[in-house]
Amino acid sequence: MTLPESRLKHYFAVQYAKDGRQYPFLNCWGLICEFYRRELDITLNLFTDYGPKTMTAGYKIAVSDFIPVDSPEFGDVVAFFTQEGILYHVGVMLSPDRFLHSDYRHNTQITPLAFMHNHHKIFRHRSRLC
Repeated sequence: MTLPESRLKHYFAVQYAKDGRQYPFLNCWGLICEFYRRELDITLNLFTDYGPKTMTAGYKIAVSDFIPVDSPEFGDVVAFFTQEGILYHVGVMLSPDRFLHSDYRHNTQITPLAFMHNHHKIFRHRSRLC
């Protein structure tokens, strides 16, 4: 599945906000929550109590709703980790090799997964398992 340009425009209107959870002011997790709500009809926990310093704690709770997978598909979440295993960024897969994400430098963008040289894991929401 691919998103038509008209639907992608909604996400490119996002303005990055550090703890953003209210459209159009979203951070990386806020963008995933918006995407899941609009595109997949799945409501995710906004984790408003978790900021950058407690992101790993929020991840440990959120991961219970997701299953790690080897081959990314549309709608899967990609999580990026430091070499020490600390979560620092997330995005949502648009295809097996490209993901949508929001960060403070570029607001929303689509990036090839191959451009990311960091440690990452792919997760699929339990409700999307066949």
